[in-house]
Order: sequence, then C-alpha cells, then structure tokens
Amino acid sequence: MNTSDNNPFALWQQFWQNANPQMAPFLPPMSAEEVQKKITELQSVELWLSFNLQMVQSQLAVLEQQKLFFNSLNQMSENLSNTKPD
Repeated sequence: MNTSDNNPFALWQQFWQNANPQMAPFLPPMSAEEVQKKITELQSVELWLSFNLQMVQSQLAVLEQQKLFFNSLNQMSENLSNTKPD
C-alpha cells in the first residue's frame, strides 16, 4: 500500500496539481491541515463580520431614537406656535 492509498485527498491533489497558480484561492484544500486553517480563517472573518453587524445595528438604533426625538421636538414646536395666547 502506498501513501496515496492512505490519503483521501490524493485524487484531488493529482487533479489540481497542474492547475493555474492564479486559480489557487478557488481550489479545494489539499490536506486536513489546510482545511482546519481555512475553517479558522473563516471563523475569524465571521466573528469580525458579526461584530461589524452589531455596530451597524447599534448605530441604526441610536439614529432612529434621534429621529424620534427631533420629530417630537418639531411637533411640540408646531403645537406651541399654533396655540395663541389669550
């Protein structure tokens, strides 16, 4: 039994061995270590994106509250200007 029989990725490695180097980012991982590295990288990206999503959602909530505040101030101003002193 040779080493390629023990390697579940041997077929993929052979198939993609002569691939264009510019295609490297789109090629499947060639070993279990590369798969784990890719998983770790994608988890980092997911964490970063989740953090940014939370920041955007927080900013939207603050801006919506400010909009309501300004709308209520405008409404109060209109109500005061519409009431005439006796």
